[in-house]
Amino acid sequence: MFDYFASSVAFAEQSFGDACAGLQEAGVREVDIWSVANWCAHLPPDDDANPDLGAVKSALDAHGQSCRAISAYGKDTEDMVLARLDHLAALGGKVLVRGSGPEDMTVAEFADSFMPYVRRAEELGVQIGIENHRGSVINSTASMRELLERVESPALSIAFAPIHVHMAQEDIPEAIRAVAGRISLFYAWDWGPTADKFWKDPQEQIPGTGVIDFPAMFRTLHEIGYTDPLCIFAHGLEYERAADAIVALRAGRSYCQQVERELGLA
Repeated sequence: MFDYFASSVAFAEQSFGDACAGLQEAGVREVDIWSVANWCAHLPPDDDANPDLGAVKSALDAHGQSCRAISAYGKDTEDMVLARLDHLAALGGKVLVRGSGPEDMTVAEFADSFMPYVRRAEELGVQIGIENHRGSVINSTASMRELLERVESPALSIAFAPIHVHMAQEDIPEAIRAVAGRISLFYAWDWGPTADKFWKDPQEQIPGTGVIDFPAMFRTLHEIGYTDPLCIFAHGLEYERAADAIVALRAGRSYCQQVERELGLA
């Protein structure tokens, strides 16, 4: 049976300590800490900001939690990305989640541009997870596969977002098999028929509320031997009441566990 964690962005409008409290109430023991300008700054995303990692660690410890990942999207400087890798290692985390490049960039160009980060991740013993995302260079099964072929280091991996495979009208199990062994973070994330129009509405994004075939997805993860925790995720929870976000995260995990039981994987 999978373990589950969640991202602090679900409580973006609260302090990190309050976010940890909400995640604890939702049953989350590992946290993906967001560091994104103008969205969720639980780690300061500015170049000149020096995060108080002691305070971050204290908040996690106070709620019986640990850092699983740091999500740091945006056009940060090279120094900032390298610093985020250092912060990840200092917090005992495993994955720095990043976006890729613009859609008009080639995979080869993106792979070359990322090598300084890959080398630093290797030194620190952590991974960089590139999210496959619509509108970016890493946006398809073929582009994910090509990136991993060009960068053989296990320090570079995929933060697998099934909803973007779905929006690309590609097969999610096929995409999972294509990057088997190189997935460092997997989002348990649903997508309903109107979610594209209202992408900050979580009502069709919590697992079990949309059209993503979770049984097929989980069966494939089991087939490839994926054993890491899954990240319960939905955009828009941060605009809900904290109590409602907690209920939604619990419901998403319960649905995923129900799928596991029905497949005989629990």
